Amino acid sequence: MYTILFMTQNQKDAKKLGASGLKEKALQLIKIIQEDPYKYPPEFEYLKCDMKGLISN
Repeated sequence: MYTILFMTQNQKDAKKLGASGLKEKALQLIKIIQEDPYKYPPEFEYLKCDMKGLISN
C-alpha cells in the first residue's frame, strides 16, 4: 500500500469537494490510487522540475 500526501492546496480543495457532493467519489479514487497508483481509471503523469520523481493523477 502507498502513502498519499496532501499539499496545502489539496486540503483547501477537499473542502470544496465536500460542499459539491463529490466527497465519496473522490475518496473512492484516493483508495484506488493508494492501493495501486497505476491502476485504471486514473491516468498518471510524472512531474518535472522540483517535483521530479513524483506522480500526478
